[in-house]
Amino acid sequence: MKKIICLSTFLLFVLGVKGQCLLDVGPDQYACSGYGVTAENYLGTNIQIQNGFPPYSFAWEAHLVVTIGSITNHLHASDFLDDTTKLNPQYLYPLENLQFTLTVTDSMGNHCKDSLFVYLSQFYSHLTSISKTIWKG
Repeated sequence: MKKIICLSTFLLFVLGVKGQCLLDVGPDQYACSGYGVTAENYLGTNIQIQNGFPPYSFAWEAHLVVTIGSITNHLHASDFLDDTTKLNPQYLYPLENLQFTLTVTDSMGNHCKDSLFVYLSQFYSHLTSISKTIWKG
């Protein structure tokens, strides 16, 4: 009887310690944007999950409000990413700096969240030329 109580106490302690899911999506990222830019931008390249029980499910979230005149549009992660349920989705349509939040759920139903900002580096070209003239005197 004493062994059963000790064993059950030990198992409850071990499961209780491992029940806390910890998530770190890594540092903020920079994405390339602009006309003709072909750079591939992926989120979650440095994700670390601790104390969870595989398999995991993933859910990326974002929210951007765009107002043009009297029209307001609400954009979400599915408008920017190729798949919001992948660990490393591709960021397809960068418009402006945006915060993404990742929620990880493990097989025991534990949830953990972390977020990162994606800052845009925009590169554009135009068809004008710049010339300089040096006058005598």
